[in-house]
Amino acid sequence: MTFLAPLLLLGTLAIASPIIIHLLARRQVKRVPWAAMRFLQKAVERHQRRMNLEEIILMCLRCTLLLLLAIALARPALRKGSSIGFRGRDEVAIILMDASLSMAQTDGVTSLFEQAQQAAEYILDAFPIGAPVAVWLVTDSVNRLTPEPTKDTALNRKLIRDSLRTDRSADWPSALRTALEKLSSQSASVKQLFIVTDGQAHGWKVPAEAVSLIKENGKGVLVNIVFAGDPDPRNITVTDVRLATALSVVNEPLQLEAELTNFGPDEVLKASITVSIDNGSAADEKVIDFIKPGGVTRVTLQASVPEPGIHTFTIRYTGDHCPADDSRTIALRVLDEINVLLVDGEPGAEPRDSEVFYLRHALAPVSAEMRERYSIKPRVVTEADLSSISFATFDAIILANVVDLSVPTADALVSYVNRGGGLMIFPGSRTNAIFYNEKLLRDSSLLPAAFGEIRGSANEPKRATSLQARDYAHPMVSLWNDPAAGSLATAQFFRAFKLAPGPPDSKRQAGPSVVVLHYEDGEPAVVEQTFGAGRVLQFSSTADSAWNDFCVRPLFVPLIHRALGALIGRHNERLNLAAGQIFTHEIPIEFAEKSARVTRSGESLDQGVPAPIHLRDGTPALSFTQTERSGGYEIHIGDDATPALRFATQSEPIESKLDPLTSADVKTLQSVAQVTHSTTGSGLRDTLLEQRNGAEFWLPLAWLALGVALTEMVLGNLWSRPK
Repeated sequence: MTFLAPLLLLGTLAIASPIIIHLLARRQVKRVPWAAMRFLQKAVERHQRRMNLEEIILMCLRCTLLLLLAIALARPALRKGSSIGFRGRDEVAIILMDASLSMAQTDGVTSLFEQAQQAAEYILDAFPIGAPVAVWLVTDSVNRLTPEPTKDTALNRKLIRDSLRTDRSADWPSALRTALEKLSSQSASVKQLFIVTDGQAHGWKVPAEAVSLIKENGKGVLVNIVFAGDPDPRNITVTDVRLATALSVVNEPLQLEAELTNFGPDEVLKASITVSIDNGSAADEKVIDFIKPGGVTRVTLQASVPEPGIHTFTIRYTGDHCPADDSRTIALRVLDEINVLLVDGEPGAEPRDSEVFYLRHALAPVSAEMRERYSIKPRVVTEADLSSISFATFDAIILANVVDLSVPTADALVSYVNRGGGLMIFPGSRTNAIFYNEKLLRDSSLLPAAFGEIRGSANEPKRATSLQARDYAHPMVSLWNDPAAGSLATAQFFRAFKLAPGPPDSKRQAGPSVVVLHYEDGEPAVVEQTFGAGRVLQFSSTADSAWNDFCVRPLFVPLIHRALGALIGRHNERLNLAAGQIFTHEIPIEFAEKSARVTRSGESLDQGVPAPIHLRDGTPALSFTQTERSGGYEIHIGDDATPALRFATQSEPIESKLDPLTSADVKTLQSVAQVTHSTTGSGLRDTLLEQRNGAEFWLPLAWLALGVALTEMVLGNLWSRPK
């Protein structure tokens, strides 16, 4: 048993009042000798004993009344397994509110997040005034609305009401560890942790690990889990959007491949899906006839952009009860022309003998009359011309059988790729492997792989090898997983360098080396890596017909276009972030002194959020952190209503899997925590009060005190009558 207001037990001292009054009010009998009284003495003595007994009974009733009132005002409560104790203001608590995407589920009136906000306020109501409480929002990180527990209940209530849901995932084990560490540093005798969530299984990872975490780090902490609302696992989600065409060019149809996943247990019929550009009207629409439970469907939609620049493309599914993931937006840079620098390492006597002859025609596979109007603009130079060329004017550079480079040219090439350029390297008989391995791999980490020994012979075509025939994992070549697209295995390779992927870059400029294509024997044929803001593609064989016949195959043209698209598409990767990731982007120097505002697609400029512009390595750069919600964003410089830049954020697809914790998982959590299901009205508050304080029984004591008071009043009136 505990007393919730133990100071009021001091009221029990009031029982001394009736006793003192009784003692002071006792009749002081003065004995007067009178002969006649001796005849009545026996009767008087009997009457006096009865009056004393009555007064003692009334005194006991009055003491009992005061005792009952004092105990009732001290709010006694019974908790299972508890001993007698006292609970006052020496308490501290942290409230963890789930702010992940799954909390967007709605019953048509309120979302789970809104119900969680209401539940958090009920938890505040259950605490005594003056008890310090902290409120934190939980996603894949912890947002400490109040960094330290505060006694300011009004502030906590305002923070709860003003808090916003995000489109990030939840990570409860990490949040639990952080909260338990904070509570362990508090000096209060009673420490409580409240978790308000929808109970989505994905956020809890492995519940048994959370239980172990609480047992190890939560000694002395009372853990309470409140499941808000009634989650529904049915959900259709746009889980992926990617550019299916090799290049994004103005006034040409762009194919966008959208992936829809049915995470629910029921089949879905007649789902409509659309694509819109820059939050405009639908540019294309498709209807999906059927998606099986747990099934994935891919749909290709088309859109065309008349103006170059960065544009957002939104794939939208006709909504369900979780609107946060019914659409997915990507940002793409659409170009009016693509400038490619071809460095010919072996020009030859005739045009057909040139090392880049097939490359030039593959990049611009049109007649001479149409080349001026074609979007890809290849320019052919020799090694000797490189020192006088500015790389910054080109979207991609291709080295074909280039012997080596001067040190200044090599350094300029490294800087070019680091700032966002694309580089493609084809070796040949003139390639100085030592230079590439030492200068471009060992010294700068620009190359994804080292050039090894040359294998095969052009004079032995019978010993030729071919490319892998199936299981294309890299997006650049995944097109050929469809047999209707042809087979890359038809090309024959007679000679090729062995490629040995390089070690991880300690400077962290280069990303990991990734094999794009293998030969049939498993040796790497094409390797790529990111480098700074750019990308490098390294081939193992020549771009002409000296070492292979791939350049005369029909599949050579689409492969080169997709390789070029992978290089310049690196810019798109920097425009598409995970929800919550910080967006940074370099801006022209003329904007350095101006202000910037960021709006979500569809918002007015007045609704925008200021974004700071700062210098980064001497170049103005914009940084924006408030990317918690997925979708398209627009950056406005100054008062210009036309966006200067666009970018997009996407949620993690698995977060749309709304399956709740199983009953077995909930039972596992109940071994270390009190689990409550949220209810409406004051029911949750009453439930939390009972769980926290125990079952209060002051009301029966108050009724008993009333009965004692009535009894004392009746008996006092009865016994005070003249006798």
